[in-house]
Amino acid sequence: MEKSRREVLLSELKDCELITNQDRVSLLLVLEGLKSACDIQLYSLYRFPGVKESVYKEADREYQKTISTVKGLLEKFHLPYELTFGEPPLETAYFQIGKDTASLQALLDSRDTEEEGRAFGIPDTAISQLADKNKSREILPAEVLSSDYIHFLDFILSKDHWQEELEFVKRRAEEVKRLAPDLYAKIILEGKNSAENSETSTGHWEDTTDDTT
Repeated sequence: MEKSRREVLLSELKDCELITNQDRVSLLLVLEGLKSACDIQLYSLYRFPGVKESVYKEADREYQKTISTVKGLLEKFHLPYELTFGEPPLETAYFQIGKDTASLQALLDSRDTEEEGRAFGIPDTAISQLADKNKSREILPAEVLSSDYIHFLDFILSKDHWQEELEFVKRRAEEVKRLAPDLYAKIILEGKNSAENSETSTGHWEDTTDDTT
């Protein structure tokens, strides 16, 4: 039986160590048209004195392989993207990807965090709030913090509309579970391990969420 597009995507990214599982979720959702755009940043190994050249060569092979794999997948599935590179000593490859040309252009044209958030498909109520009006995870109800879907939250919730925004997150998590149950399980496991480590090191839950996806 021929593999589906999402099966091909996840299969070919399986051995790409520089691609995080959150990156895989973003790519999957863009591929399925469930997210308008995403970005992925890959890092080569920073050069430190005394590190063997063979270590850098191996790291660079992985870096170049991952760039090539991602480019190949985006072109295979006709997903528009722009790729830019950072300058040494820390080489970076930055992919900006859209579900279609218009979505990519909206991301490329974004001039501030609010426009970028809108291009990523974050709810308007979340991106239009000032930082001092944001609701921290620390004061979310315990049943929300212990839920599976909280690990798919990749933006900062607003003070006045966090319940509706969490419903958006919940629907997205359910889509990932439907499309890629193994990936869904990995995200939850990583999130729970991260939460446990934060509690161990600080004595309470810390919000480690990025403000954009």
